[in-house]
Amino acid sequence: LRIQKANILKYPTFADMAFVDKMATKKQVYAFLRRLRRESLPLARKEVQELRAFARERSGKEATIDHFDAAFWRERLLEDRFGLREDYIRPFFQFPVVLEALFALVHKLFGVDIKPEIGHQVWDEHVQTFRVRDSETGAMLGAFFLDAYRRRGKKKQGFWVQRIYDYSVALGVPREGPRLPAVHVVGDVQPPGADGKPAVMSMEQVAKLFHTFGGALRNLLCNQEEGLVSGTKGMEPDFQPLTPHLLERFAWDEHTIRSMSRHVQTGAVLPE
Repeated sequence: LRIQKANILKYPTFADMAFVDKMATKKQVYAFLRRLRRESLPLARKEVQELRAFARERSGKEATIDHFDAAFWRERLLEDRFGLREDYIRPFFQFPVVLEALFALVHKLFGVDIKPEIGHQVWDEHVQTFRVRDSETGAMLGAFFLDAYRRRGKKKQGFWVQRIYDYSVALGVPREGPRLPAVHVVGDVQPPGADGKPAVMSMEQVAKLFHTFGGALRNLLCNQEEGLVSGTKGMEPDFQPLTPHLLERFAWDEHTIRSMSRHVQTGAVLPE
């Protein structure tokens, strides 16, 4: 059906049609995939063999690593080689501290200030409202709701962004200017305990939070005047993951990790 659709529109293949609204060309993508395979496949095979040998050593029998076993044995290997365990790392990443470091990074990269809005009506006691302003001019750029904590049976699991509305001049108010963008930023962090201690996060959750907020920035920092193509609606699909992956890479940066790691009991920074 895809080739028929492409042919009706006078394209030789579906790939030729699919790349019409992309930044990359079909030739560039195939060249990239060949290079990726050439450079990564030998290392991937070596790592699989290493994982199989470790599993064989631990289980005492020939081990076949299926895709659903890989994560388990990878965690065991990290524990064995480097002494890294999630229950050791998690207390170093308090949610409020991680959020503060994320906002500081966004300020440094994009020149914006993110401040909480007190007294705004929300649907849960843990939901926070933030406003985004230009650091130099103080001009309002947008706003977002942060619904970071897990609520089983009441909201979808995972980390994700939901657009509320995009920047638009036509839909603005004459005395107040254009309609500014607003989004929901949703997380899946275990809520703070009854003992008053702040919520803590795994490193995987930290990376997901950075990735998700990068997705929110696509809308919050957009000033395309025409609302019909504002935000992600007017972006090439292969450009849309840029800011999420950019911020996620920073989550694994040594300086960033040290700035947001503070043990929930001792206040110590994660050791090198």
